[in-house]
Amino acid sequence: MKLGVCYYPEHWSKDQWHDDIKKMKQIGISTVRIFEFTWGLVESEENKYDFTLLNEVMDLLEKNNINVIMCTPTASLPPWLVVKYPEVRAYTDVNTPMVSGTRRNYSFSSEKYREFSRKITKAYAENFKDYKNIVGWQTDNEYGGLSYSPEDLLAFRKWLQAKYKSLDNLNKAWGSEFWSLIYGSFDEIEFPAPRCANPTQVLDFHRFHADNVTSFNKEQVDIINSYYKDIPVTHNFMVAFPYVNQFDLMADLDVPSIDFYPLGVYSNETNLNPSLLVEQSQFRRGFYTMQGFTFDLTRGVGNGKFWILEHQAGPINWAQHNPVPQDGMIRLWGIEGIAHGATLLSPFRWRQCLAGFEAFHSGLLLPSGDIAQGGVEYTQISQDIKKLEQAGFKQDCTSEVAFIYDYDSLWAFMSQSQSISVDKLTIFHRYYEAFINLGANVDVISSKHDLSSYKVVVLTQSMLANPTLIKNLQNFKGQIILSPRTFSREEDLHIPEELPLVGIENLIDVKILQLETFAPYVKETIIYKDQEYTSTLYREHIQTNQKVVAEFKSDEFRGGSPAVVRNNNLTYITCMPENSMLVELFSDVCKDLDIRILPHRLPQHLKMRRSGEFVFFFNYAKESLDVSKFINSKNYDVIIGEQTTEIKSAGVLAIKYK
Repeated sequence: MKLGVCYYPEHWSKDQWHDDIKKMKQIGISTVRIFEFTWGLVESEENKYDFTLLNEVMDLLEKNNINVIMCTPTASLPPWLVVKYPEVRAYTDVNTPMVSGTRRNYSFSSEKYREFSRKITKAYAENFKDYKNIVGWQTDNEYGGLSYSPEDLLAFRKWLQAKYKSLDNLNKAWGSEFWSLIYGSFDEIEFPAPRCANPTQVLDFHRFHADNVTSFNKEQVDIINSYYKDIPVTHNFMVAFPYVNQFDLMADLDVPSIDFYPLGVYSNETNLNPSLLVEQSQFRRGFYTMQGFTFDLTRGVGNGKFWILEHQAGPINWAQHNPVPQDGMIRLWGIEGIAHGATLLSPFRWRQCLAGFEAFHSGLLLPSGDIAQGGVEYTQISQDIKKLEQAGFKQDCTSEVAFIYDYDSLWAFMSQSQSISVDKLTIFHRYYEAFINLGANVDVISSKHDLSSYKVVVLTQSMLANPTLIKNLQNFKGQIILSPRTFSREEDLHIPEELPLVGIENLIDVKILQLETFAPYVKETIIYKDQEYTSTLYREHIQTNQKVVAEFKSDEFRGGSPAVVRNNNLTYITCMPENSMLVELFSDVCKDLDIRILPHRLPQHLKMRRSGEFVFFFNYAKESLDVSKFINSKNYDVIIGEQTTEIKSAGVLAIKYK
């Protein structure tokens, strides 16, 4: 477990560098991530490279035993390149090219951009190859964003030709007879329409873009690997960017990284998905399961390992609202990342800058160089890590519950959500929260992942019939939990005429007759084990002869119809039950499979995480919480926190059972 920081020495005078290094060591920082936005400094004119300033920084860092994660600088283009070669520009829509003077203004489809990307990546790899303190490389920065440039359209058509081989195949897959949108030439194909678009065309455009990013990333990785044989290559993902397939990208990377801004994501997501908004006080702490999901997904992408390369260290500037975190939360988020398996924590940024778009984006230091609250809390994290290491802590992320995260289905959902009240991950967050309330560790894995080590597999967004996943489920011996719309579409987004859950007809007999979605104020009642619960947002009307586990209340619309049905090891949920029912339902599943859960339910805003003989508690609530009834033995040592089971708001408790 190491502490790093995102460092931008090029923003400051040279006489401040020595003081920076001194303060980093005082905090406990051993690694810096640098030079991700220095292309214009190195290549101020085409084909003229000057690494003088960057080498001075590297010499100083190496002399002071500070390790470096080096970045390719391709996420921010020098203005001369954008102006001289306008074909490199991304388009925000078909008529609007992005201008110079910003970042991520390039098209992954532009061969001219890729040419320059390869050249600058090679120049950086060649220049820094003799430095012994480089311990990692990062490609580009936060891949994301769709582009609609002429270069993208040509590349999209070429991708479609390779996928479908013929127009007959494309027209069949796209259902082109609808609205008489039959294509006679690949040159007739344009970008998906801004409204009322063909959903399969939208899905294919997302697939194309993700493949495009994956091939671009591989170009950089191949160059880096030609110079550095034993140094891990990473990319810093943003979970909030659903435009790349992290699992596919990992085929060329060594370790995944995450850029992690709990309050920024919470602010933006709750505007899109009001169901996540719990109370005003969460505004300074974030939603208590969102961070765990972020870590669990990134760990799943990396098959058990990951880094946090950017970690919110104070108020930021880019979200819809940008509050100051409650004191203690920066430390809490960092320790929570470690509990979920992160081996490197790197806050963004070292020092708040004086100018530019991110001038309001705080760091560990104030612009004056004085330590900020983020620096205070990272000093605490450094001390916490030492305590964990002295206690023999080894990260153990063993989980018995797995959630499937399928990008194809996520993009399919985005093309046909059927509701403005349901975000692409609404159901995922609801189900995930219920398992967290039970005290269960959860893995988030791809649709291709081996399932044999799990007892429960949960699918919440798998609209599309995925042959690999279906085969794995057919052979799975544990309990399978499916949410509404699972396997309701074929791979090309067509509805099967027979209306079954595609590919698993032998596992459960369910036909989806109708799907409806509700405004947030619409509530229905379901009965489970003689108790009444509320259901919102979703309801499927199904035909089945399977055992009905829960049903809609008899005196309401179509009363008595199934809400939850089960056949052997498969449970199908047709609606969106409230949290308390999901907790009860999933608890029963866990008990049947002898999965270790808590005898008492964790209250909302209290997070627990097991790691071997260590147990961590994180208090996201506005008040203190007593966790004594969640500790199953009196024989333990407190490693982090006060010698009490009452945890203050924004507090952390880590114990080790003897």
